[in-house]
Amino acid sequence: MQHLSHTKIICAAVCALSLIIFSAGCKESPQKDLEKSPFIAAEQNQDVMLSINEKTVTSETQTITLTYTNKSGTEYSYGGVDFLDVEMDGVWYTVPHKDNIAWDMLAFLLPANGSAESSFPIKMYYDDLDSGKYRAVKKLNTLDSTHIESYIIAEFTIA
Repeated sequence: MQHLSHTKIICAAVCALSLIIFSAGCKESPQKDLEKSPFIAAEQNQDVMLSINEKTVTSETQTITLTYTNKSGTEYSYGGVDFLDVEMDGVWYTVPHKDNIAWDMLAFLLPANGSAESSFPIKMYYDDLDSGKYRAVKKLNTLDSTHIESYIIAEFTIA
């Protein structure tokens, strides 16, 4: 009878271990919950450059500073809405904003052959960000009669 009891314990342990291994192997991919980014680096506006001022960005960084440099004779505007993409396995995915986020619907001027800066409060807009490769994306609009919409991208790494 005691032999049967040990067999049951061993069998239960093997089953539990198998379940743990199976569950770990079936872990959902983080990409499953994310949508592929609609922003393609090769299609971004070539007249305006976007850069990140901070040399080091960590998961504790509250805000990053974006610098816009307009190399053209066209005036642009940009809004307060910021987009963030994350790279996973060579593919860019859109990081969703936190729930109940609101922006002022203001337009900021980027003068022809000029520059401007804005703050991107990543901790305010996004849940905890893991280390990895990210990019900030800003939409632009021309202020001439064409009203062409475009976007610019700046890549950075969260250490």
